[in-house]
Amino acid sequence: ISEVEKFVKGDGNVGISSESEDVFTATVLKAMSAGDSANKSTLPQRKELTKEEKEKLEKREREKRAKKMVQKAEERKFNRQKAVKEARKRIEHLNKVIKSSKTSIKSQKGQLTDLQNPLLIKSKQLQKLREDISYVKGTGIEEDINFHIDRSKDDRGFTFLMIAAQNYDLFTAKICFELGADAYAKSPEGLTAIDFSFFFEHKRVTNLILQNGGSLPQKQSEAWNSLQSMTPLSADSSRSWDDALKVAESAALPAETLMESPEKCETDEDKRMNILTSQESSNMDFSCFESRLIDSNINPDQVQRVALLEQKVYNWCMSADPTTRSNFIDVLEGLKPPSVRRPGVNATKIHRRAMVGTTTTFEVLASRFEDISKEKDAERDQVVLFSPFVSGEVEGVTSIGILVWAVAPDSEASLYKTLVANTEFMRHKVTMDDRFLEHREGVLKLGKDMHL
Repeated sequence: ISEVEKFVKGDGNVGISSESEDVFTATVLKAMSAGDSANKSTLPQRKELTKEEKEKLEKREREKRAKKMVQKAEERKFNRQKAVKEARKRIEHLNKVIKSSKTSIKSQKGQLTDLQNPLLIKSKQLQKLREDISYVKGTGIEEDINFHIDRSKDDRGFTFLMIAAQNYDLFTAKICFELGADAYAKSPEGLTAIDFSFFFEHKRVTNLILQNGGSLPQKQSEAWNSLQSMTPLSADSSRSWDDALKVAESAALPAETLMESPEKCETDEDKRMNILTSQESSNMDFSCFESRLIDSNINPDQVQRVALLEQKVYNWCMSADPTTRSNFIDVLEGLKPPSVRRPGVNATKIHRRAMVGTTTTFEVLASRFEDISKEKDAERDQVVLFSPFVSGEVEGVTSIGILVWAVAPDSEASLYKTLVANTEFMRHKVTMDDRFLEHREGVLKLGKDMHL
């Protein structure tokens, strides 16, 4: 190593001075070899501890362990003292709650004691009233004992609860249940009170019946059929023409929205209203107002037969000459079943037919008639465009019949059919409370919230 130090400069950097590199390398290797030999012989030997030193070392270890044990014991003591304080606080709070409860109970006992005398007085007064009633009624008191609310019925077999359900009389319905009314008592047609309240959407009465053990009708259609089979009321009391007119007024078809030409609609296969052959027209039943519209099992006395005219059709009808108007009326008359058709009027022949609609489909029909007010023969060939319909129930009344869309030249029939088809999505605003008679396919459903 002393040989290598000769090559260390004063600034601490190792380098080679005037000696050659080979001499330097040989000198370093010689020094390293000498150093290894020296290290092997001069390694320090481990010193054995004396007995006293071992005892001192063990004593220090015991002192450390004892100190840790004391620290842990002090921590446990502190935690126990903290838990005791918290428990004492909870006990104090519970004692306060118990004391407050005892005071409240004592106060309530005093109030109950104060009420005993007034209750005793009221009880005596009630007993005296019962004795007075018994004296006035005499033997009639037996009728009250045997009275039951469900045994009192009107001439139709309806109980008080059924009548209350029909008329949305919540107050009377509550009294019926207080008097022990049975929610499942049935009318001669097999209907219960909830059949009426649920059907007429008297929700509060329905909920009251449910709260008193009733249950919703399993099949509302059965209730509907039963209602239809009942004896109808008089015509004057059951028909509301004002409501029917409201439906009619909502069926206005604005001609201002006609945006396409008649020629384009007639030549377009998708928009054209197809012309029926003589055989097709003869093979199909186009009678309206009853037989082909509604189910044959429905009592026909339950409906009113109506022809709804679009506003401009109505204006045209009022201004047309008598002969033309008569021809128009004959078209409508010819749509009646033969049994009720005016004598001398033939069945109306259908010239064109189309099915329109997306969610449901219905017919648009066209029938020819002659308008003699037109000067040119070509212009006299007019058609009546109409659809058979079943209206939604309004105040218990349902109408069936036809809705006349337009009276126009035959060349414009496809144009009006296209308009009806394009606005059909606006028509289908049928609400959940709309109810319709069972009807055949292709019949227009006229909802109460109808817009055209």
